[in-house]
Amino acid sequence: MLISLVKQKQWEAVISRCKIASSAEYLEKDPAPASFQQTALHQALNSKPPLRVIEAFIAHPDYTKAMRIKDKYNNYLPIHCAIRYRASARVVSLLLASLSDDESESSESSILEEGDSLSLTPLHLACLFGSNVAIIACLVKENPSMCSLTTKNGATPLLLACGCHRTTTETIRLLLEAHPAAIDISCNAKWKPLHKAILHAASFETMRVLVQANPQGVYAMTCTSRQTPLALYWNSDGERTRETVSLLLNPMSYGGERNNDPGAIHQVLSFPQYIPGLLDFALEEFPEDAKIR
Repeated sequence: MLISLVKQKQWEAVISRCKIASSAEYLEKDPAPASFQQTALHQALNSKPPLRVIEAFIAHPDYTKAMRIKDKYNNYLPIHCAIRYRASARVVSLLLASLSDDESESSESSILEEGDSLSLTPLHLACLFGSNVAIIACLVKENPSMCSLTTKNGATPLLLACGCHRTTTETIRLLLEAHPAAIDISCNAKWKPLHKAILHAASFETMRVLVQANPQGVYAMTCTSRQTPLALYWNSDGERTRETVSLLLNPMSYGGERNNDPGAIHQVLSFPQYIPGLLDFALEEFPEDAKIR
């Protein structure tokens, strides 16, 4: 009955039914093949219902048990569904606050550390799909240790955030503050956060934050294509700017000491990877550096 009402989006009826639903009805999995054996709570969180509907589900005595049930297809918990289908920050906060009220801190943490079929925790999903910074901040605050967890292919939340065009610089700063070591963690293919950010056309400000967090990252090469961040940037379809080339050539150009700065042309000549056309660009864009001995 409850699942049927959720499917039909009869929200007022769902609210009324939650008040009288038995444990069996509330925790029942939808047997329909296309439903992935999700509970009514899963399906409600997929559909962005009014906040009162979520409050009705939370008020049920078996809410905590329902939050531990995974579906069949993705191994999603309800909190995964909330993140994946873009529930508001208010809904996510309400779900987590209700868990805090009902459970010990360790139990709540274990739910947030649960991965889906690809070992994606709720924070990984939020970063992968570019959730707004309020949701990511809420997840990090509830369980900062999620920032250090990796997926089956070795990706941290920071790496996934850098690979999403929706990600803001504010999100990158938040993740770095929560787990600074993530800046130097590569996925299984040796992609670092800076590689991902450049591949997905991150803003200059985002690149600058990543470079400042790990200056040596500008020299790291991927395992597959053997490209540095600068090579990825140079071979991208976007317009190449003097500012970005300078940052990726000499990470100390921004926010650091520039004592004995050799200049862009020397940097190109000594860079650990030959990049066709880069020297011509440097000679044209940095003519003053040609005089540096």
